Amino acid sequence: MSLNIPKLTEQFDHILDGLTEKDLLNWLTNDRMIDNQKQIEILQNSDIRTFGEFELPSPADVYDYMSSLGEVKLVKTGSKVTGKNEDYDDVTLLNDYLIEVKLTDNNEFFGIVGILVQQNSNKMQVYSGLNAHACLNLSIFGADYVKSIKGIDIEVIKALGEKAGNNLILQAPRIIETVDELSSVTYNQETWNHKLGKLLREMPSSLQSYLVNGVNEMNNKQSIYYDQPLTDWLLLSAMTDKIKNDSVPARVSKTVQLEKLFV
Repeated sequence: MSLNIPKLTEQFDHILDGLTEKDLLNWLTNDRMIDNQKQIEILQNSDIRTFGEFELPSPADVYDYMSSLGEVKLVKTGSKVTGKNEDYDDVTLLNDYLIEVKLTDNNEFFGIVGILVQQNSNKMQVYSGLNAHACLNLSIFGADYVKSIKGIDIEVIKALGEKAGNNLILQAPRIIETVDELSSVTYNQETWNHKLGKLLREMPSSLQSYLVNGVNEMNNKQSIYYDQPLTDWLLLSAMTDKIKNDSVPARVSKTVQLEKLFV
């Protein structure tokens, strides 16, 4: 599947300015970054789960389909149940898991199609959005194409995956324009402090920890968000950094909620 994303200006270059190769390596191998290969192994080695009388699709089969669409960028598994089956063999059953694949990219963005599977409640979500190369926390942007389905079925996953991929073509120009707008204004310290205070007063209490996390990241000399021009895009990126440590279902819902604070 091909996707033409208009090339942006060099507006993201300042994010990486001043970072040595060692700095980048340290950031990308930080303990907080997701160990993708380990997560893939957990997913592929998990057992088939039933919901009532229905046998759910194997997580390994869902992974195989998603990986057939493009390069797997992110796998995250949530809580699990372990025990013995009727033959006293060890079994591992995942409550939820998430898979995101890259369909295509240019120098600034790559298009993402993802699936969130909640096996313990027999629900799934298929979504699409963009990830900025300069945003090293793996967060997606523009995940407003979200299809929630009651019931997990591999053929439905395939159909929704294709629709989500096609929707990227419609999403991309609008998302890029929005990111451009969020990056276009640089605040001075006084107006920045005013913005943070206003945002804290007006945002839902359930999101306040993300603002605190973002500010902490921007004050952390070891963070890629440190000592960068003060823009809405930088703040949103720093706030979404917390999502990678959240539960699997929060990956989509919190991303959308945080974006709505800015767009």
